Amino acid sequence: MKDDALEQLFARARDAQALPVEPPPDGWADRVAARYQTEKLRQRTALRASVLSLSVALTIFVTIVGLNFNAITSVDADDQDPTDDVAQVLWDSAGN
Repeated sequence: MKDDALEQLFARARDAQALPVEPPPDGWADRVAARYQTEKLRQRTALRASVLSLSVALTIFVTIVGLNFNAITSVDADDQDPTDDVAQVLWDSAGN
């Protein structure tokens, strides 16, 4: 990088006139603070809703698994698929 380009840039910056700074309008700080508080409240509400929905989903999952625990864990030969039972009934009724 050449220093000449930087020197020209600094020279132009020194020669530039500063724009007058105007004070912010009345109530600007209060509006910014209110907007910040509102956004903070929205984020807190979204977090609570997310935690609530996850806990409800987990509760439903645990309930379903708890109700079907015996069916899920049993691997006995006596436990047949319901479609096997239907096939057996149809086979017996056909006289076979």
